[in-house]
Amino acid sequence: MFVLVVLRDTLKIIPADFRKTREVAIKDAINAKYSNRVLHDVGLCMLVHDLVEIDEGFVQHSEGWIWIKVQFRMIVFRPFRDEVLVGRVRSAGDEGIDVSMGFFEDIRIPASEMPSGSTYSREEGVWVWRYEENELFMDLNEPIRFRVQEINFLDISPPRPKVGDADSVPVAHGPPFSLVCTIAEEGQLGAFARDLLTKPSEVRPLGKIALGTAKVAHMLESATTGVRAQLPGPQHQAVDQLKRPIVASTVQSKELESTLNVSSSSWSSALDKASQIVGDQGTKKLTDPKEMVGSELSFITDNLARLLESGHPMLNTVSRYYFSASGKHIRPLLVMLVAQATSIATKREGKTSMLVNSNIEQIDYSLMDKTVSQNIHSDGESQRVNQLMEDATRNGHGGRPYSPHIKDGLTILPTHRRLAEITELIHTSSLLHDDVIDHAETRRGLPAIQKRFGNKMAIFAGDFLLARASMALARLRDPEVIEIMASVLCDLVDGEFKQLRNLKDEDAPMARPDESAFSYYLEKTYLKTGSLIAKSCRSSAILNNTTDDIVEAAYIYGRNLGIAFQLIDDLLDFTVSSTTFGKPVGADLELGLATAPVLYAWQEYPQLGPLVARKFSNDGDVAQAWELVHASKGLERTKALAWRYASRAIEALAIFPDSSAKEALQNVTLSVLTRSK
Repeated sequence: MFVLVVLRDTLKIIPADFRKTREVAIKDAINAKYSNRVLHDVGLCMLVHDLVEIDEGFVQHSEGWIWIKVQFRMIVFRPFRDEVLVGRVRSAGDEGIDVSMGFFEDIRIPASEMPSGSTYSREEGVWVWRYEENELFMDLNEPIRFRVQEINFLDISPPRPKVGDADSVPVAHGPPFSLVCTIAEEGQLGAFARDLLTKPSEVRPLGKIALGTAKVAHMLESATTGVRAQLPGPQHQAVDQLKRPIVASTVQSKELESTLNVSSSSWSSALDKASQIVGDQGTKKLTDPKEMVGSELSFITDNLARLLESGHPMLNTVSRYYFSASGKHIRPLLVMLVAQATSIATKREGKTSMLVNSNIEQIDYSLMDKTVSQNIHSDGESQRVNQLMEDATRNGHGGRPYSPHIKDGLTILPTHRRLAEITELIHTSSLLHDDVIDHAETRRGLPAIQKRFGNKMAIFAGDFLLARASMALARLRDPEVIEIMASVLCDLVDGEFKQLRNLKDEDAPMARPDESAFSYYLEKTYLKTGSLIAKSCRSSAILNNTTDDIVEAAYIYGRNLGIAFQLIDDLLDFTVSSTTFGKPVGADLELGLATAPVLYAWQEYPQLGPLVARKFSNDGDVAQAWELVHASKGLERTKALAWRYASRAIEALAIFPDSSAKEALQNVTLSVLTRSK
């Protein structure tokens, strides 16, 4: 649907844009000139992707403009012939249906390309498909799936008049770029049938939707089912109370003892206790990725290897590198525990997507290892790779990949296992990219991946993990979960960009950090760490078909736990050895980052301000900042802030029904604050 096109142009940068960086000014100029513009025989330009080459500019002295020759890549909407797209019915008439995709509206499905048995109803103003004595109405604004047949370009620029021609020159009329499409063939094309099946008969005077229409639903069923209807649940007011803000700048270390009454159980012992809930074998340790805790988690490493099967030995080795080392692997465990804790919570009735149903006996979980679109087999290479992946995953999980795991009345569905694997793939992919960006030396006690295989291989491996996670995510066939987890990728990138600055406005120095400085730091912390934990917990509850209050509580729990986890991570960067931590300590200062301990120390020692402003770049800055952090109450106040977030996470768990899984989540949350790695 979208392609990258290389273009070259000479652009004008006006004086008002001189305050911008060169790259930003050039991209803004490209977007202003090309976005939403059709290039003949190319397509509809959407947005500049990147800059390939920038030549030296020259100044237009009369106006003060700068002209720059640029080669760039533009994202262009140009679907392929036979590609299947999704849009909404924009208008209808005797000649056919006009379709809109939101950003592109010149799409026509002519009457000759409507399904057999379709007629246009002048009374209703819509097309009607009659199937086995049933009537399927293609309403205006109805989602519709169609296949591209023709791609037409019309040159609407006026031709140059020739000598002797009349003054008026005929100009071509019509859209410069249009598609002619079809929904005539059998299969998954046409209007989405799900909503129509549930309408009462009196809604339509032209006929009833009988039970036989279930055949249409089976034929038209797809991954997309529309927006999940709101169902607040009995505790939605209590959930709203959990969203009250936490003020970080005034936290004091004396709050540490009074915030929560917590035993001093260690990180590993709490995880051991949690693992006994998740699986049948409670003796394994979560920190060993080769022997994941419990009967469910013990298969995840093998399942991940199956998801990453490429048929290329080197790619297999590089992409699986960090999975061979000892990591905390807390995210898959949390997905499993939330799955169990919400499996007995208040549920919605019926089916909300292909693999989400209150009656799990009606679900064919093998669909999560099958393609959503048959078009993925359009070429031999794609078919081979896809078949390789399907064969590998189909035989995973000890030969029972599609069987729910039930223990003590608590259930983990096959979709939860796959979500846990997707979460770990996304997390590990971010580590691969982070280690290249940060020039890391070690990770999980191993040489950092780029030290072992080089930057190019590390980046490719991270991209490959994201690609496989995206494929697995699509095959969960739940649009809300797909959107939520896809937004995590945006959050990770957004967090990296925010981390380029220590303050939101570095051009407005402050004597001491105020609440805005802490808010900026905590927002970055959520985007880089908390988002994946929070949104995977939310998705885990959604896959159980629970009501909105349970789903929101799962998100609030994960969000606050994720922020607490990263606060402790930032604290440990100042307090433990590299051997214990599994990665270099003091790295944040070396990278120029002002984390919570530094911000709190800055409140006590204003001389830290200039060091933060120049990102500890001068000789002696890192050592001086280290000493001031340890001389201040920064470490104690950071831990007290982590306590506040852990406390809020515990409050969110109160929304869940009582269970051993809920207790395990509480134990893991509390032990976050006592971990040493």
